[in-house]
Amino acid sequence: ALYGGKELSLLQEFAANAHSYLTPAGFLLVIVSTDSNIDLFMKSFREHEYDGRLMHRVKTVFEDFYVYEFIPRSQAKGKLSLACPSCRGSLVASEAGWMCEKESLVFGIDNGIPDFLLPSRRDQVNRFLDLYQLVRKSEGWGSNDHEYYFSLPYNDTSRKHTAIWKIRSKTFDTFIAHCAREHNSAKSILDLGAGNCWLSRRLAEEGYDVTAVDIHIDESDGLRVTQRIRTNGSVGFSCIRAEFDHLPFPEHCFDIIIFNASLHYVRDPYLTLLDNGRLLKKGGSIYVLDSPIYRDESSGRAMVDERQDDLRRRFDIEIPEEFSGSFLLYDHMRLLEDTFSVEFISPRYGLRWNVNRILPSLLMRREPASFEIVRLQRKPGSHPSVL
Repeated sequence: ALYGGKELSLLQEFAANAHSYLTPAGFLLVIVSTDSNIDLFMKSFREHEYDGRLMHRVKTVFEDFYVYEFIPRSQAKGKLSLACPSCRGSLVASEAGWMCEKESLVFGIDNGIPDFLLPSRRDQVNRFLDLYQLVRKSEGWGSNDHEYYFSLPYNDTSRKHTAIWKIRSKTFDTFIAHCAREHNSAKSILDLGAGNCWLSRRLAEEGYDVTAVDIHIDESDGLRVTQRIRTNGSVGFSCIRAEFDHLPFPEHCFDIIIFNASLHYVRDPYLTLLDNGRLLKKGGSIYVLDSPIYRDESSGRAMVDERQDDLRRRFDIEIPEEFSGSFLLYDHMRLLEDTFSVEFISPRYGLRWNVNRILPSLLMRREPASFEIVRLQRKPGSHPSVL
């Protein structure tokens, strides 16, 4: 009753037989006290092909209690690992969610979604989201119709952004075909800037283990869409709230990282790419989808200025520069070649797209933006460098 039998015989029997009772994604939670032989306790589960980690600890006057999670090694590879987004150290499960003991940070759950925004960043993120939601709602993004989300990117049932979704459907088809050729053994994908999670859902249907990340958790245009439209036949994936430069994952977690029409919103896209390269498994790649790329920096600056002027006219408020988004430069992407092999992949958007893109640019006398897919594959033995 107190020690699990002689030489922990009861726990050893449990460890030997629990496999038979677990579902394919099942795991064990086991409580142990410092009054027990913890070394023998851990050895019992290791010998029966479990990987364990400490989830929670409670100190009392006479003894300490620990809660361990044990995952069968046959499934541990598919289990999402988490780390502190500040120090990147290990997290311990707490009553509120997760705790970083090193930095005394606690991360909770917001509307059912793990929330890993750093406390020091919350005010700035919320100011951005206030303006972001104002613009997005005025532009008619999102829908009350469930079919809208299941149809994306091939059919915009709202008919408010048909041209944009046609472009994204071509990008998606090109990306999927490329992955089938280049990453036929890839399993884990990180979708950064997931929004309403249309891409995460499509990738999960293709058989990938997907983690969707965004700071926006709105129920019609953000991560909470998945809760609203979930059905018994829906394919599942993980949703996490976090910033791209403060992600809650340890190194070497993902086969593929995707910036989904989102990289141009970060302060320094090149440093973000270098930093997130640490999350790639051996042979993994980062893909940048649907972010504007220019050869001439002045053309990119002109595009941002046009965007800011348009928002000021429409909303009659001062628009922070970072909200207007940014752009990528071909020359700057090639500066990453010490760390990554860089490849540009061109989806076929069609003649109408090319005409509609070039004519307005000629009138504005600036270079039109390109929307090539950028693939960055981490070079063996490379380390992030400072540009």
